[in-house]
Amino acid sequence: MLVAGVLLVLLGLLVKSGPLFHLSSWKTQEILYRSRTHKNHRIELQMRDIGAFGYHRRIVEVKPFLFFDLPSEIDTAGINKKKNWYRVDEYVNELELKGG
Repeated sequence: MLVAGVLLVLLGLLVKSGPLFHLSSWKTQEILYRSRTHKNHRIELQMRDIGAFGYHRRIVEVKPFLFFDLPSEIDTAGINKKKNWYRVDEYVNELELKGG
């Protein structure tokens, strides 16, 4: 009985931390800020569907590079909003969630 319990716990950890846990990619839900100098440089709220466990959320600074974007996580408390950024609150909803 104890062995079965341990196996269930290990299986749960394997599924949660393994490739099955991250089936979807990050999707933009909202563009929060745009750069005052570069229109395509932005700060976004992104979410990733993790199935029955819900959604992961992150805020990233997205910089365009050639044919793709380079995201890096950012703390919006540390940015100079008046000098470098302006708030846009553009609702994108790439996950196609109902509501808004």
